[in-house]
This record gives sequence, C-alpha cells and structure tokens, in this order.
Amino acid sequence: MPADTKSLGEELCERRMALGMSIDDLAREAHISAAYVRALEERSYHLFPAKIYAQGAVRSIAHIFSRDDAESLMAILNREWPRARGAAD
Repeated sequence: MPADTKSLGEELCERRMALGMSIDDLAREAHISAAYVRALEERSYHLFPAKIYAQGAVRSIAHIFSRDDAESLMAILNREWPRARGAAD
C-alpha cells in the first residue's frame, strides 16, 4: 500500500514497531503522553483538546523516527483531521 493511502495510525504503528518500540517507549522518548500516542495510532482524534495538540504530538514523534518525517506525517494528519473530528478546528 503506498504511504499516501495509509492512515496516520498505520504509519505511526509501522514505524514504531520497526524501531522495536512499544507505545510507552515512544511516548517516553517523544516526551508526550502514551494516551496521545495511542489516540494517534487509533485515529481517536477526539481525545485531543484541539488540533494543535495533535500536531505537536505528531511533530514530537516524527523527530524520534527521522526529522524528515514531520512534513509527511503532518500532511496525513491534516488530511484526516476534519473527517475524524467533523470540523476543521
């Protein structure tokens, strides 16, 4: 499946697992809540108080994977957010 058709959750989970990290490991390394990592992987965007919190979490996670990943992961979040939340926030 091409990367642009995967969900953000699929991308994050695949990359995390490729590094041999658990959700707790990634959360600890990225300095964010494990609940936020889980919410992103499960596309449970309603658990974020606003889009800016999800964006910050994605940026923090992207820096663990590769600094070059932030832009592509943010593009997926931006594509999915309105559909998942029902509003553009």
